[in-house]
Amino acid sequence: MTETNPLPSPTFMTWRLAELAQQQSQTQTATVIVTSDTVAGKEFGSHAAIWLDNGPDGPALYDPGGSYHQDTRGTGGVLTQQDDHASLQDYIKYQESSGSKVSTVNIKISAKDEATIYQHASDNGERRGLHCAADVSRAVSGVGPFKNVKEVFLPGTLLKEARSIAASQ
Repeated sequence: MTETNPLPSPTFMTWRLAELAQQQSQTQTATVIVTSDTVAGKEFGSHAAIWLDNGPDGPALYDPGGSYHQDTRGTGGVLTQQDDHASLQDYIKYQESSGSKVSTVNIKISAKDEATIYQHASDNGERRGLHCAADVSRAVSGVGPFKNVKEVFLPGTLLKEARSIAASQ
């Protein structure tokens, strides 16, 4: 009688561990989005959101306190491409259609960091009102390239933080 070994071979395990490590280290992009409006000749940051290329549920937008897809969005502030038909290009067009100037900053992050930000965004949910920058900064705070970001309350401050991170990459 021949015994069968139910455990995978050491070669398979080494290959699988290498594959998992590669998946974890693959570079993704988080896009910080800040809209600006002008009042009495003065430009100010008016809203903040973040787009994740590959969240656990596919591409996703964290738009806390926002009005994008207002009629169909849930209450958590996270909109996915799969469930909510969210897209970065559509979101930018939506914001521009209201007369806002849209600034985007692409920041390279690992797949693991992207999953962490997505989880933080889901856990944070959204507070309605003027909390968008605080909610986005809380979702990214301490994660990967955002490790030094603290909670900020103004979209313009979040934009400056994002530009500083992108410039250092």
